[in-house]
Amino acid sequence: DRDIRIDDMHKLKVVENFIYESMRYQPVVDVIMRKALQDDVIDGYPVKKGTNIILNIGRMHRLEFFPKPNEFTLENFAKNVPYRYFQPFGFGPRGCAGKYIAMVMMKAILVTLLRRFHVQTLQGMCVENMKKKSDLSIHPDESGNFLAIIFTPRNSDMCLEH
Repeated sequence: DRDIRIDDMHKLKVVENFIYESMRYQPVVDVIMRKALQDDVIDGYPVKKGTNIILNIGRMHRLEFFPKPNEFTLENFAKNVPYRYFQPFGFGPRGCAGKYIAMVMMKAILVTLLRRFHVQTLQGMCVENMKKKSDLSIHPDESGNFLAIIFTPRNSDMCLEH
């Protein structure tokens, strides 16, 4: 019955899990690259200083750690997920500096939209069916069909006020 406030943010666990599952299931950045700063051993493999290491974030997010790794389901975030399995914003000193504000904004926008509108796609249309390009990030292929989404006001009187 009201607009979202900053003190609501920590209470939105289901919304947060939905956002996390969205980023896990369809990551924006699929791979990241790092350079070994010293000789090391990773998973039993020797890695020399200066070696470029490619981390496949998309694959990490489909590992067996998640109860249903190949399905979009909130069950995948029913328990806390260690950062080594889920890194939508990267991690450590090269992680995204804006990840906290991004989460606040995603929650606020999603809650505001869902409070005001029913959201649906056309029958048979879904993210899996969209053509995608993978450059530095994964995004819709502009030569293909976009995902058509229908927003129906929940309360037409409320929508006219804003």
